[in-house]
Amino acid sequence: NGAFATAIVNGKSLADALHYGNAAAALSIQRLGAQGGMPTKEEVAAFLAEN
Repeated sequence: NGAFATAIVNGKSLADALHYGNAAAALSIQRLGAQGGMPTKEEVAAFLAEN
């Protein structure tokens, strides 16, 4: 939700914000813990570039 909200605040379209939020969620479930699982914006960008 945080990644989605960040994208909306930064002027992304609804579709792009959903895509960004889903990418962040996909990365976050690959690690343990809520705080430790939160990806950086660079990690999300790299994930989106690869997928």
